[in-house]
Amino acid sequence: MSPLDLIPVMAPGVFLHGRSPTYLGFTHRGLFLELDNQPELHALLASLMKSGADREVRASVEKASPSRSASSASSASSASSSRPSTNLALSALAETFAVSSDALLKFLRPLIAEGFIYLQIPLEEEYRTASVKSESLSSRIKSEESISGWRSPGFGREEILNRANFSILIFGKNRLALTIYSLLLASGFSHCKIISRDRGIQLARDTRTTPLSARRPSKRVEPSDIYGLTMRNSDIGRDIHDVMQDIRKSSSLLYFDNLSIPHTPDFIISAESTAPELSQRWISEAIAHIAITDLEESFIEVGPLVIPGATPCLHCVGLARTRDNPIYRDIELLRSLEKPREIPAGLVALISGAIVLEVAEFAATGNSSLVGSTARYDARNPSELLRQYWNKSEECGCTEKVIAR
Repeated sequence: MSPLDLIPVMAPGVFLHGRSPTYLGFTHRGLFLELDNQPELHALLASLMKSGADREVRASVEKASPSRSASSASSASSASSSRPSTNLALSALAETFAVSSDALLKFLRPLIAEGFIYLQIPLEEEYRTASVKSESLSSRIKSEESISGWRSPGFGREEILNRANFSILIFGKNRLALTIYSLLLASGFSHCKIISRDRGIQLARDTRTTPLSARRPSKRVEPSDIYGLTMRNSDIGRDIHDVMQDIRKSSSLLYFDNLSIPHTPDFIISAESTAPELSQRWISEAIAHIAITDLEESFIEVGPLVIPGATPCLHCVGLARTRDNPIYRDIELLRSLEKPREIPAGLVALISGAIVLEVAEFAATGNSSLVGSTARYDARNPSELLRQYWNKSEECGCTEKVIAR
């Protein structure tokens, strides 16, 4: 793809202020540009601000810009009135603002180098589904680009679109699992499926040919499932499979009909206490995964994120804890026989948001702050995390269990 086919976008939070000189940047860093004799370039920057900023920023920019000479104002106004409302590629911008392509690229290079502007790929037609108009999709993707644009300058949108091909399986049908499911869909992870913990254990015991799509007896939404996020009072009594299909349609950033999850997904999230046979299977099949404990007192522990063969696994963590507390395994066994307590709505929102951000980081970079570590969340003191780091155990042998995918 030619650079002229890319779309320039103003980075999130960048301000454009003044005329002579023109300031472009943030409160803590920026550039002063001398554009007195180049009103078309000032108009071009204003165009990028208007297409990339929110309404409040647009209003502040327009109020802050001082009055210009009649000729300059006329020139900029003419360019403004002629530009379309959608984002344009560099070649189209050069034509719209009567600037040569070479001059435009030369002008933008230092702004791109400073991270004030980045170039994104056009939104592919395949993502402009019938259920989401391209204008709506573009505006929703911008919110995700607020982070991905800084992590992958120039490729923030491509990173988000690539999420559609990153398959995720969620174990557990509690409040936390459903919220994580909804947020993953809203973040662009279209290949996402949720199954119950019991179903997951059964799959671990079955042969590898057992289809994930096989439907189990239905579960009805109960009053305890309503907590102000994914479920509504009107859902009580409905088949949970139907409710989840509604969540998929309403939440998905990139919605596709009839999606199938591969038998060996790219990533697994265990939103309930993880059975040993499950974690052993994930290790043997080289599937990266992350575990979330059940609620104990006011605590929930997230992690570690396990990269099979490379980082400490759940069994490594269990062995370390057994050395500190000899009856740790007995307590875990007793807890696994009890029905876990549901999590308060506020803690659900806090943890599910953190999990989705960690998954997005891992999908983009192959790394995460939870690799080899756990984070304990306390509902009574949510602003403080207890972070603990773990080593691989020589007693575990999890490296030898990994097989090629």
